[in-house]
Amino acid sequence: MKLPILMIWTLVVYASAEGDEEDPPAVYAPQPSGEYHFFEGFEGADAFAAGRMVKSTDPKYAGQPVNIIADDNGIEGDYVVALEGKAKHYGMVLPFETAFSGNGDFVLQYEVRLTEGLECGGAYVKVLAHDTMPAAEEVNNDTPYIIMFGPDKCGETDKVHFIMRHQNPISKEWEEKHLKSPPTVQSDKHSHLYTLVIRKDNTFQIRIDNEMKKEGSLLEEMEPPINPPKQTDDPDDTKPEDWVDEAQITDPDASKPDDWDEDAPREIEDADADKPEGWLDDEPEYVADPDSEKPDDWDDDEDGMYEPPQIENPKCVEAPGCGSWVRPMKSNPDYKGKWSAPMIDNPAYKGEWAPQQIDNPNFFVDEQPSNLPQVAGVAIEVWTMSKGITFDTSCWAATPWWPILSPRTRSRRRSKSRPALPRTRPKRSALPKGRNFLRTALCPAKHSTILKHGSWTLRVKTQSWQLWC
Repeated sequence: MKLPILMIWTLVVYASAEGDEEDPPAVYAPQPSGEYHFFEGFEGADAFAAGRMVKSTDPKYAGQPVNIIADDNGIEGDYVVALEGKAKHYGMVLPFETAFSGNGDFVLQYEVRLTEGLECGGAYVKVLAHDTMPAAEEVNNDTPYIIMFGPDKCGETDKVHFIMRHQNPISKEWEEKHLKSPPTVQSDKHSHLYTLVIRKDNTFQIRIDNEMKKEGSLLEEMEPPINPPKQTDDPDDTKPEDWVDEAQITDPDASKPDDWDEDAPREIEDADADKPEGWLDDEPEYVADPDSEKPDDWDDDEDGMYEPPQIENPKCVEAPGCGSWVRPMKSNPDYKGKWSAPMIDNPAYKGEWAPQQIDNPNFFVDEQPSNLPQVAGVAIEVWTMSKGITFDTSCWAATPWWPILSPRTRSRRRSKSRPALPRTRPKRSALPKGRNFLRTALCPAKHSTILKHGSWTLRVKTQSWQLWC
């Protein structure tokens, strides 16, 4: 039986020719493909005023400069959540109308744009569990989450977080499981689509702009591992007082040799060196600039006696050197430095001590970590030193086929967030004819080409995504 395959093509054409008008503004009408539980595009009424998005009233976020604004990308009706201040804490929630189970295949997807880059801070989202989620306006940084996903950058940290909080069914304790080698942040100033796919076979994918960045198994790629070890250190076992774990010691029988001179210098003058022929002993290295004149406004009483600036002595340029000649230094062959006794193997060494291993009382095997608790909302809870971070279209779906925004809308928004290019259309009669043109334009996945014909230039970019269960 053949697996179903969905092919989505995006064709973006940039052409230039004289005398044509620009395309009319795009109308923003985002709709994900496939079945989904939650979708927010921020179009229409203000999401805060309409109650679709709720700001936290926790004092930590008091006065947070966050608003729903029109995105300056030339797409009519495109609105975004804008974090407009820097060095601020932000907290807000997109609550779901009804909670739903996270069991099975599902997708988390959202867009973010760093309009002024990301100096230090986060642009991630947190998925909140139904059982532990308080009222939306009470959410803060201590609110338990199930998944944290998205960009985070500061200092040496530069990663797209994927963190799962997983509960030990025996100890009932929750533990964060971090992706071992996460991808890096797209830190340019363009809009990027971040997608996390988790399947019921315990595999996951991280995609940025639908390009695969990381994939693997939840049972193999998380740290610490989802399932704890069968055995663990005995907490009651302690290292004996007479245990010797120093592998080497200083030789107690060694003594400093009689001829060891600790005061000998590291370097000495080279007695074999001779002064180069032509060395100008009586000439200084620098002399007063003969072309320098005292400025007209120089006042000897206030500024002191005028002294011209120093320049390199012209006579020294071609000579091997000027001034008093000094012998160069060389390494002292008799230098030994401070003496110390050599190290020898410790005859009493017993090896590295480690506690005895016992059966782990909290050992368990979760064969289905992809099964998550019921989820009730998505939170933006971040601190950032950078302003101008915007969040757009957010989607949560329970399907093995990840939802994708309208290809035309995505390509128009992304092109508008880059430097503008001419977007006029060539006359139809100016285009190449025949199948060869289509074969060149509609090329395989992720291929770009430039076609030139007469006075016009055609830039063609094609992208394809093959999605399957």
